[in-house]
Amino acid sequence: MERQRRGHHDSGVFSITGSRPVPNYRNFLKSIPNKIALLKFVCQYLTNSFMRIPEGKHIFIAGGSEDAELCFMVNNVSVEEDNSSRCNHEEADTRIIFQMISSIKRNSSVVIKTTDTDVLVLLLYYYWNNELMNNSEIFMETGHSNTVTDKRRFIPIHEIARNVGKQMCDGLPAFHALTGCDTTSCFYKIGKKSAYEVYKKNVTKLSLSTFSETNIGGSISYLYKHENCEDLNEIRVKMTLTTKKSQEIPPSEDVFWQHVLRSFYQTRIWINSHTGHMEKHDPLQYGWQRKETLIEPCMMTYAPVPDNVRKIISLFCTEKTCSTQKCICRTEGVFCCDDCKCKARCNNIEKPDEEDN
Repeated sequence: MERQRRGHHDSGVFSITGSRPVPNYRNFLKSIPNKIALLKFVCQYLTNSFMRIPEGKHIFIAGGSEDAELCFMVNNVSVEEDNSSRCNHEEADTRIIFQMISSIKRNSSVVIKTTDTDVLVLLLYYYWNNELMNNSEIFMETGHSNTVTDKRRFIPIHEIARNVGKQMCDGLPAFHALTGCDTTSCFYKIGKKSAYEVYKKNVTKLSLSTFSETNIGGSISYLYKHENCEDLNEIRVKMTLTTKKSQEIPPSEDVFWQHVLRSFYQTRIWINSHTGHMEKHDPLQYGWQRKETLIEPCMMTYAPVPDNVRKIISLFCTEKTCSTQKCICRTEGVFCCDDCKCKARCNNIEKPDEEDN
């Protein structure tokens, strides 16, 4: 889903030959076809130039062939398929972890070059949940270097994991998904740092390591400093009376549950990074919905404004076509009805699902 969103750009498709300069590298990488072409070019170059690899060194190449599960081991003598490293992962983050665990079998010290927060979270999680990693030195390399300066940093994951502790690391994937990552949203004005402090203080009560068995709604109440409330709906009532900005009010239980489903879906993928062939799950069962050719978040299952409340506040539009934000119904996120001036014969009506047609 995230790849569809990021790759939905008309930045132009370029033919990669190795000598042609790229006009704008950032725009170049916004295009999925360009990313695929670049990956194939790099993999082909490495396999064709295997004799240049220093003696005793091995390069493992994955994702650049027609069979996405294939992994090749390349040295200065040959290029061979590595069947032990085959996997069906769609994301680079989880594939890095899978390949790293395979590499640890041959090396006691591993360096992962990345700036991705998702990978950092997974490294900390797997340090305590993989016996091979638990006995190894794991470093995460960030920054860059050139002929003038060296701004690289080597972050000792093994030391951080020991200091943070197993209980905290076990719940980090769920914590990261719930508080916002590439595929999930965050809470308004609740950043990672403040959320982490709450998690650290209440790690035993929150029990995020048992994500699927936990009362997540009650756990999130800690973020809003209303620990005594039973659910988010009760917090919403209390904060409505004291908060001037509506954005600071937490989501309803219905909206939040869809967020939990998406977070659970993402967490399940992450904590199975060690598995070569992940079991595929239907995202439409976990807080996502199909819209034409794309998959987008399902924001809620109940009406945003109940019919009885709608009549009290007279939430009915006075437009005819309702194709712009002048339609108050559209602005408030509800569909037009028979009580509106348009009589629900406009562009803002609920369309039947394709499955019902």
